[in-house]
Amino acid sequence: MSQNAHSAANREGYNHKSYEAWSRGYGTPEEAAQGIVKDPEYIIRDYRDHLSDLDGKRIVNLLGSHGRRAVALSRLGAKVTVVDISSENRRYALEVAEAAGVGIDYIVSDLLEWDTSGHLDYFDHILMEYGILHYFLDLEPLARLIHSILSPGGTMILHEFHPIIKKCRPGISGGDLLIDGSYFSEEIFEYYPPYHGEFSPEEIASFPNCRYKYWQLGEVITAVATAGLVIQSLVEHPHSQYSSLPGTYALVCKKPVA
Repeated sequence: MSQNAHSAANREGYNHKSYEAWSRGYGTPEEAAQGIVKDPEYIIRDYRDHLSDLDGKRIVNLLGSHGRRAVALSRLGAKVTVVDISSENRRYALEVAEAAGVGIDYIVSDLLEWDTSGHLDYFDHILMEYGILHYFLDLEPLARLIHSILSPGGTMILHEFHPIIKKCRPGISGGDLLIDGSYFSEEIFEYYPPYHGEFSPEEIASFPNCRYKYWQLGEVITAVATAGLVIQSLVEHPHSQYSSLPGTYALVCKKPVA
């Protein structure tokens, strides 16, 4: 399977009722904006410590989806760009931004097809979070793109689901923790878009499948290091239900100053 075919499936999936899903999950754009305006710091609480002073900082939220975090960052003074494959996501994000009284630049593009020539060595921070890497069949082109658009001394923050949760699918049976799957599997999964839970089973039946490839943590580290990024920290966080396993991790890297 090619990256183009992988991306095409995900483009179709994320343009299917995503505006409606965000409206059901977070409220209308006006309602979502009210919560962000009230406490933008809360929206970015998981990585706020890595961002320092946001005023005037140039931040790109890669695969930024519904834009809530981009709008929160903009409310805190940053100049924010989102790159995402879904025009439905863009519609919701721009309406939330308008209702919140801020502007964001939202680029609809397959990330690996995005023309980055106007953004080389440009961004102070790159933010990626919660379900990003599984949309790529090869991490090296992504890592090289990140390195190319990050300013010298800039920071990349990846806050992602831990692969052991996604690849091994834990569960409880009779008080025992069980896993279903192999951490080392290279399987590509097909399943509904992540927001399908906002819809009834009858509605979900008509949903197209997205495609997901889950990466080992070592593969992620190798890709960013090979691209020339310097790892600052890697922190694994416990799963909310299976506390003996990690649920998410935060990887922070910097681009060296030449």
